[in-house]
Amino acid sequence: MSTQRLRNEDYHDYSSTDVSPEESPSEGLSHLSSPGSYQRFGQSNSTTWFQTLIHLLKGNIGTGLLGLPLAVKNAGIVMGPVSLLVIGIIAVHCMGILVKCAHHFCRRLNKSFVDYGETVMYGLESSPCSWLRNHAHWGRHVVDFFLIVTQLGFCCVYFVFLAENFKQRIPDPSNLPLVAPWKTYPLFFGTAIFAFEGIGMVLPLENKMKDPRKFPLILYLGMAIVTILYISLGCLGYLQFGANIQGSITLNLPNCWLYQSVKLLYSIGIFFTYALQFYVPAEIIIPFFVSRAPEHCELAVDLFVRTVLVCLT
Repeated sequence: MSTQRLRNEDYHDYSSTDVSPEESPSEGLSHLSSPGSYQRFGQSNSTTWFQTLIHLLKGNIGTGLLGLPLAVKNAGIVMGPVSLLVIGIIAVHCMGILVKCAHHFCRRLNKSFVDYGETVMYGLESSPCSWLRNHAHWGRHVVDFFLIVTQLGFCCVYFVFLAENFKQRIPDPSNLPLVAPWKTYPLFFGTAIFAFEGIGMVLPLENKMKDPRKFPLILYLGMAIVTILYISLGCLGYLQFGANIQGSITLNLPNCWLYQSVKLLYSIGIFFTYALQFYVPAEIIIPFFVSRAPEHCELAVDLFVRTVLVCLT
């Protein structure tokens, strides 16, 4: 989707009078499995299911993956994988609910797409609680704010990863603790949550699909691959390096040309993933400024805001 397309969407085209509290999203979610229950309107330049799957994998597999061996160390060789599996299931479940709610409001409001913030706002508008309905617009602002902070934070971490990597037989597992001390578990939890970094990409990917009805299947398939990969690398990395595991497993690799080439290639991959993560906050922030600029200055304002955001990260 383009910035111009987002600008053409009326920010205030929806009010609490359009949806009654009785019309909750849950009433429509059961119909989403029907092939004709949801259809994209006027979408062009859309992605295929395979392209969407690759984007989903790329949006989730980033620098957080490389910190999982240290996370497993902080949780234990048994507690770590189990916790990763539980967090993965919760993350996928929440992503699925997000997509279903977006489909529901697209169908109800006859819109081609809704973004993350709009989905939250419309959901609060449908709440039986009058206070939530009256403050629904704040839900959108809060979600947009945290999306911007989260995604730009990922971009900052990518640059740190690039700087660190350009700068520089499995032991007996019985010697490793099955469950680490509980005081280190919050460190595991923070790393694990950071690793599942792709929820902000879910609706943008779904919005660009030719056939969005296939997205739930792609979501579950892609996140299953991601979760298995996370558990595997977390366990194997910890088994290999034990208590000496670094914050990023690439820092444990030997200084020979083969392993250095791995660092280089992964750094290149992370460099290109920067644009994918940057897309989400850019499409929230840029339309806000471009829509307030004179028409002849729109391109200059667009480029200026993008430049400032990149410099901030």
